[in-house]
Amino acid sequence: MVLSLVAKAGQRLLVFTLVCLAWHSLPSGPAIAQEKGLRVAIIGDSLANDLWFGFRETYAKTTPHKFIKYTKAATGLVRPDFYDWNRRAREISAAGADIGIVLIGGNDRQNFSIKGRVVRRFTEPWYAEYRRRVDRFNKLLKRGVKRVYWVALPDVRPRRMSRDYKKLNRVYAASAKANGATYIDIWSWSTANPKILRGDGLHFTTPGTMALARKLGAVIF
Repeated sequence: MVLSLVAKAGQRLLVFTLVCLAWHSLPSGPAIAQEKGLRVAIIGDSLANDLWFGFRETYAKTTPHKFIKYTKAATGLVRPDFYDWNRRAREISAAGADIGIVLIGGNDRQNFSIKGRVVRRFTEPWYAEYRRRVDRFNKLLKRGVKRVYWVALPDVRPRRMSRDYKKLNRVYAASAKANGATYIDIWSWSTANPKILRGDGLHFTTPGTMALARKLGAVIF
């Protein structure tokens, strides 16, 4: 009788051990997702370049995500003769990305020249043409980028420039909504945290861009 009970107890222990081993050998869902990581394209002008640095420093060592830089200083959507962002958007889409983070427009406070005709900035014809270009850019990115996030321009120190940025942000917000992108408004946050900007009052400090990367990452990842 004693031997029988011991044998049954041994059998139960063996089964329990095998179940435990099988359970621990299964990979968990989050671990699989972490191992894969995301392709994250950072797109835009010199502010986007600051942002790419912030994302890399904040997340590259602690996540499997890959942060790809598609930035060009002193460019925008007003002067395709200087730098063609539509062509670049096609290349970004062809390469593919899970996430696209756009921060651009700081250099677009200028007149258009269309077929030799000057269109003065912030007039109704200017807004119509600029909105068309922003829409086109969004649509091109959406061809190969699964999720597009458009980051608002920050509140900068030069007051006239800041007022113009606010006007441009309204265009970006409307275009993002119309084209399946997500607009992230950082205006109030940047106003409340003026030390995120360098001495020029325009670009992000290293702590500032890392703080912005954390803020955006909480929404995006």
